[in-house]
Parts: sequence; structure tokens; C-alpha cells
Amino acid sequence: MIDPSAAQPVRALRLGELDAGVVAICGRGGVVHPFEHLGTTVSWWVGAEDRWHIPATEPSSTDRVAGVGPIVETVVRIPSGVLTGAATVARIDGEPGPSVVFDLENSSPIPVAVCYVVESECPLTVGSDGITVAGVGRFRLTRPAMGYVVADSLADARSAVESGDIEIEPPAWDRPGVGVVFVPLPHTARSVAAFTQFEDVSEATIGHAMLDRERVPPPSRVTAGWAAHVERAPRIVVADQRETDVFGRSTCDVLMGSDVSSSPQSEASVVEALGRIGQVADLAPLWAQLDLQHRTGRMEAVDPVGATAGLLRTIAAWWSGGLDAERAEPLIGPIAQAGHWLGKASSRRRARDAVIGRETELARALQSVTPMLADLGQPEVAEDLSRFAGELDASLVVPVVVSVVAPIPPEPQPTDLAARRADFGEGLAWGVDGVPDVGASAAFVVESLDAMVRESALSLDLVPAWTTGHAGEPVELHNCPTRWGRLSFAIRWHGRRPALLWELTPWPDRPVAEPVRLTASAIDPTWSTDQLVGETLLGEPVGLGPTTDDIAIIEARDDAPTRARDSEPPISEGQSFS
Repeated sequence: MIDPSAAQPVRALRLGELDAGVVAICGRGGVVHPFEHLGTTVSWWVGAEDRWHIPATEPSSTDRVAGVGPIVETVVRIPSGVLTGAATVARIDGEPGPSVVFDLENSSPIPVAVCYVVESECPLTVGSDGITVAGVGRFRLTRPAMGYVVADSLADARSAVESGDIEIEPPAWDRPGVGVVFVPLPHTARSVAAFTQFEDVSEATIGHAMLDRERVPPPSRVTAGWAAHVERAPRIVVADQRETDVFGRSTCDVLMGSDVSSSPQSEASVVEALGRIGQVADLAPLWAQLDLQHRTGRMEAVDPVGATAGLLRTIAAWWSGGLDAERAEPLIGPIAQAGHWLGKASSRRRARDAVIGRETELARALQSVTPMLADLGQPEVAEDLSRFAGELDASLVVPVVVSVVAPIPPEPQPTDLAARRADFGEGLAWGVDGVPDVGASAAFVVESLDAMVRESALSLDLVPAWTTGHAGEPVELHNCPTRWGRLSFAIRWHGRRPALLWELTPWPDRPVAEPVRLTASAIDPTWSTDQLVGETLLGEPVGLGPTTDDIAIIEARDDAPTRARDSEPPISEGQSFS
């Protein structure tokens, strides 16, 4: 549950869908701002037996993300029970574009009144079917309004509502301000309404027309749709269900893409994350990044050195994400240009200061694309970039194409997922001061996958972020794209020893310069294999201590609510992982 008393005074997240991207921003108390028109807001209030309750300012109201998709659920406590409201984006049958859907349910044993409040800097008109905002959109009800308030300010509208100064006929009003429409909500009943921006309104419904409730998909259907998208992307299943959910929500946020308010850094992070989750069918986001590259190879950015390194990491991520060789070949030139500019950056007066202290970061970026170049038959370019990397940080030099397994240089310890989730809240780029940042979601996706599998030129290292603090906890990774194919694995504990099951499905018709070797160095540094499917019992991790009490306690929690699901029996070699 999101804590409304947290340090951030305002929390907001993006609402949208895959086709249209971001449609609106939802803030504290379920207040929605249509994204293209931030001077307009839509909210709802509850009239209970004691007084009017305004979720955005009510101390007892709580907000949470429902399911894995961008659906905000707001719970308002009233003396007789609770009223729950959901805000999400859905396609209403007959409309060409998406709408923000509000679905309120009265779970209290007595009827209540609900009012929908539209505030705008643009002229608005009020009718029995809803509120129209000139040049912005239409808010429509599924049942006729029973009362109305119009005012110049939100404070005046609230005063009229609380004093009962309500009109029973639609008032004449055609200027900026606040429009309020009232609907009764009996016990167990639901009130459904929607806001549709004008460019997404069907010509057949232009003008005043009541919304047909049967055409509005319920939040449960929207949740199921997002869950289906998450199932096709990489999935992380860990002992704490909250961590699993946050990764899924962050994935959904990345799938909606960046928006007009996203910084260049956030846009770049989103494109990298799209590659990491295998969303490489549409090259437009990647080419949008390449449009920012100069002919010299550097990126047009406030920090050209960091942005150019990020471009190389992003291209490497798209290759690992399953990009086919034919579409990847045009990227060889931009890679070579970026690599040469970055490799020579330390000798350039303007870029020299930006390199100091970041040598390892830049060297890793250069090394990240050398396997791709080798796979595409460009060993000379790969050797050049590897040489540049060695000049920046000699500890990172590894053979690009070799016939035996070479030592893999150590990398920084990946981020601990639990600690990262604690910082990130419930996912979906909750922002500060009403400005959500999808770059936070993208960074969380990349960091989470880095914690599950580390890809190098010669190997895939499983759970590199594992520590003894995770002993006894099951963990799974499903459908994760890598340079060698889609990887799935699971770890189950048998006393003090973990059992590992894995399956790596190669990309069809795609070259790989070297076969892969799987390792699990954080748990058992002695184990490795070149088998694509199998299971094994790893050795007892070092540092567990002399007793098994701590593991026994964890195993006893297998049926706790936070568990993702009970352990499954091992699969036989050759059997499908999924």
C-alpha cells in the first residue's frame, strides 16, 4: 500500500495503453490530468452520512496500483464503510481513441452521493450526460446527473457542494472554471464515467450523448490485458511478491514509452529497457536515438560522453533482445563511429574532463557491443573498440573471439532488488510534485535484469546479485532475452543446497560467434555448463554459517501471502521449462 504520509508531497503516475502511449497523469486521491491538457483535471468526491469526503485531501484515503498495469485504485473510508474508485485508460467500443475510465464502487451498507468534478482553464459546459471542455474533451456519465454546481474556482465549488447549494437543472455556463455533476450510488452499486479527449471522440457521439455502460470495459479486463503483456515479457518471480509486482508494473510503464515531458536521459533509458525486455519489432525508438548522433559519432546531449556510451549499451541491449542480423547490419556504422569517438574522447580537450573518473563505465560500454560486432562478422571493428576499452581501463580487456573460456573481469555488485524496491515504491514511475519519470521505471527494469543475469562476451552468469541473505528463497526468471536466446531458470532450495533448473532457447537463424557458458558465480563459483537445458544441485554457498536455523525459518514461510507461489518439482532434462 502506498503510504500517503511518505516524504514526497505529491505522487503521480502515468496512465495509458500500448497504442496511444501516455494518455493522462493520475495523482493523489485519483485526480486525473489529461496529458495533453494539464490545465484540466477530473476528480470525484463522496457524500457520506457525515460530510463530503475529498480523496485528494482526506487523511484516511489511500492510493495503490491495482494489478500490474497502470490502474490507480483509491480507497476512501467513510463512517459506514469504504468507497473504492479506479482510474485507468481503456478503449470504449465505438470510440477511435482511448478514454480515461473512472469506476467507483460503494461497499458501504448505505447509499452515498458521488460528484464528479471537472476543473479547467478552458471554457466548459454542463449537461445531464456530463461536462464538455472546449478544445479539450468530454466527460460523460452512464446515468443522468441528479444535480449540478458551477463555479469560478475549486474552493467556491467545494463551498457550494458542502452547503447543499446544488441546482437540479443544468446551469448555463460557458467559461473557464469548475463543473460538478452529482449521481446517487446505492449500496454495492457502481458508477462508471469516462473522459475522452476530442481527437479521440467518435463523430457519431459528438454533442451530448450518454455513455453506454456496456461499452466500457471494467478495470478487471484492463488488468487482464496488461497481465497478458507482462506474460510475454521477461518475468522475475522472487520470494517477496511485492518485488515481482513492481518489476511487472515497471515493465508496463516502459511499454507505454516515453512522453513529451521525458528528459533525453529518460528517453534513452526507455529505449535501452525496451531492448532488454525484447521489444525490438519496432525500430523507431532506436532510430530516434540514432537521429541524435553526429557524423563524428558523438551524441547531441548535455553530457555527450555519457550519452554516447549509453547509445552503445542500448544497441547491445537490442541485439541481446533478439534483433535479427538483417536489421542489425545498418547499426554497424553508428557503432563504429560512436566507439571511435568515445575511444578518443580522453584525448579531446572538450571531452577530457567528462572522461575522468568514468573510465571503467566507458570501457564497459565499448565492450558491450564487441560481441554483437563479432556475431555480425565485424571482428576488425570489434578489435578496435576492445583496444579503445583497454586504453581506458586495462582490467576489462577480454578476447572478442576465442576458442576457450577466458576469465571474466569482475563487475560492480548489482543492485539488491529489495533495497531498490524500497526506494521505488509501487512502481509505474511514481514521481514527485506531480511529474512522473518513466526513466525511473526503465532504470529499475534494467537493474533488476542485471541482478538476475549478467551477460558477457562468453557467458551468462545467473543471479550475480545473490548474497547469503537470500539463502533459502526461491527465485525464477522467465523469458529473458540474451545474446544467445531466451533464458529461463529457477532456483529451489534443498536444505543448504540450491537446485538450479534452466533452459536457453536459441534465436532462430541468427549468428553467434561463440557458444555460451552458464555460470552461477555468486552461489557456486565452481559450477559452469555449456548445456542449453538441464538441472543440477549446486554446492553449498560459502558463508551460510554453522547452522540451518535461518534457512529453516525461511522455508517455513513458503505458504505466507508474500510468497510468489509454492515450490514446484524439478523438471527432467529436455522437458519444457514453461
